Amino acid sequence: ILRWDWDCVNDELNCAKNLSKCGTIKCSFDCRDTPEGPKCFCPPGQEPNGTACQDLDECKLEGTCDQLCTNTPGSFRCSCVSGYTRINSHCQAINVPKEEAPSLVFITQKDLRRV
Repeated sequence: ILRWDWDCVNDELNCAKNLSKCGTIKCSFDCRDTPEGPKCFCPPGQEPNGTACQDLDECKLEGTCDQLCTNTPGSFRCSCVSGYTRINSHCQAINVPKEEAPSLVFITQKDLRRV
């Protein structure tokens, strides 16, 4: 598929070349000419697999979720482990009991301290 408004505005000669290059492959979603030749592109949430589009596993990407990630077709869902709650896109510890101030437990071979 050639997008006339993207590729052909200022250069009709290259437009014809791009059209013939993308005509050599049958992409399931979209084809664009690149310096390396024609390349298939997919909609958000999918990635090219040859000329076909397949689901992109966003959970494999670093930093997608704070704790737990579930891949879904075209998207993903973040969740938190027990003892944490999701606030916006982050997991935050649930303070139990609520009136107790948060603390840090520090352990060495000889000592156990709560800071």
